Amino acid sequence: MFYVFCHLSSYHSRGYSLSLPGRLIMGLTGKLIAEIGLKSSVDQHYELWSSKPHHVPDSASKHVQSCNLVEGAFGNPNSIIIWNCTVEGKAQFIKQRVEDIDDKTTSVRFNSTDGDLMDIYKILIAIVEVEPKVESTNVVKWTSEYEKSSESSPEPIESLGLLIGITKDIEADHLHA
Repeated sequence: MFYVFCHLSSYHSRGYSLSLPGRLIMGLTGKLIAEIGLKSSVDQHYELWSSKPHHVPDSASKHVQSCNLVEGAFGNPNSIIIWNCTVEGKAQFIKQRVEDIDDKTTSVRFNSTDGDLMDIYKILIAIVEVEPKVESTNVVKWTSEYEKSSESSPEPIESLGLLIGITKDIEADHLHA
């Protein structure tokens, strides 16, 4: 069983609800948050994102076709990774720098530096936090911080949807292992 809670002004799409907490979206900058409930181990999810992202395609191949290391080493901050993904049926690539891996908060921060989405966003950061037992359910929390290139650029709801889909596929794979 999955539950997802996202923040963005009263928007309902694809089975997850979105609402605006405070005023996080102002003009060109914003923040989206999704929480996905898990039955599997927090450690499995954190290890995958913090030190083994190249294994993500093994569990979520319909969303992620490859994860390639360009610079550094998996599991180390400042590493550069290129992801080849499918978003809403379109092949896309994104190049990210791993800004931070925090074992204390079980979180990883990815800063997008190049790719298909960078035409519409000046800044696109994805933060994954894996949290143990919140009301008897482990939680993966994705935060997307962004700055749009123009007022006409959409909020990155599709990329957040991709992260939700990847997380669900990883969860299903872990539960069937």
